[in-house]
Amino acid sequence: MTWLHPVAVKQVDIHGTVASFAVSGTPADCTSLGISRALFPTTPNLVVSGINKGSNCGYHIVYSGTVAGAREAFFNDIPSISISYDGG
Repeated sequence: MTWLHPVAVKQVDIHGTVASFAVSGTPADCTSLGISRALFPTTPNLVVSGINKGSNCGYHIVYSGTVAGAREAFFNDIPSISISYDGG
């Protein structure tokens, strides 16, 4: 739940997928919706959050949205990983 701007979800067509959704919120919002059974009938076996550009090492993990997406799954006992790319 957000205070000023509600999270919006709409189904989108991505070739090669069964069901795809665009979410207006943060990566943690996307994970929360994805594991809540609001959009899918089951929970995932693994959550992969990312990929984003830039490093998520050291103190960056505290405020990283990509890491927050993986953390949300972890808090719900679902294995997760966050992926970043720092190509330099």
